[in-house]
Amino acid sequence: MKKSLLFIAIIAITATTFAQTVWDFSTLYPLTTGNTTIANQGVKDNIGFFVNPLASTPVTTFTIDFSSKTFAAGGTYAGGALTSRLKLGGKGSDASSSNPNMPTTNYLYFNVTGACTITVFCRSSTSNATDGRTLYITDGTNLLGSFLPPTTSSDAATIVTANYTGGAGVIYIYGYINAFNIYRVEVSANVGTTTVISGIEEI
Repeated sequence: MKKSLLFIAIIAITATTFAQTVWDFSTLYPLTTGNTTIANQGVKDNIGFFVNPLASTPVTTFTIDFSSKTFAAGGTYAGGALTSRLKLGGKGSDASSSNPNMPTTNYLYFNVTGACTITVFCRSSTSNATDGRTLYITDGTNLLGSFLPPTTSSDAATIVTANYTGGAGVIYIYGYINAFNIYRVEVSANVGTTTVISGIEEI
């Protein structure tokens, strides 16, 4: 009996360690044409939202609206239309940041326990990105993956992939210099329990 329980426990731990995690905003926040909603600052469904609570006029919500866009296949997604986008609404860092790989505002985050592949389905928040805005995927120290859109047709549906090879830590997704819109995030394995960034109440 003890051996059976130990075997079951090992299977459960293994399944948790290697489980794929998907945050699809079209599923988490289903909308119809013309409708919008908000994502409150904090942690929901194990993904963290950090907006700009320390601004002179604090901002503590991300806007999510209906904006259908067709994406190619990527990660576990077979391809097709994704309809709800989370609008980051501003930059996470820029050239003046002491550490551009650690965002201070307008970012998504989640905890990991080990190596994984991160896949982000996104669009630039403008069709004419001449400012050098770049989607960043980081661990707070290292730039794991990025996407610099072309200066014309900048808002094309884009899939960005990054590989993380470290141990326990936090992954950040944000716009360098300016904002991006996020439709879906996938993590191949080793997602931990995402904890609220200090000073933020969990929702």
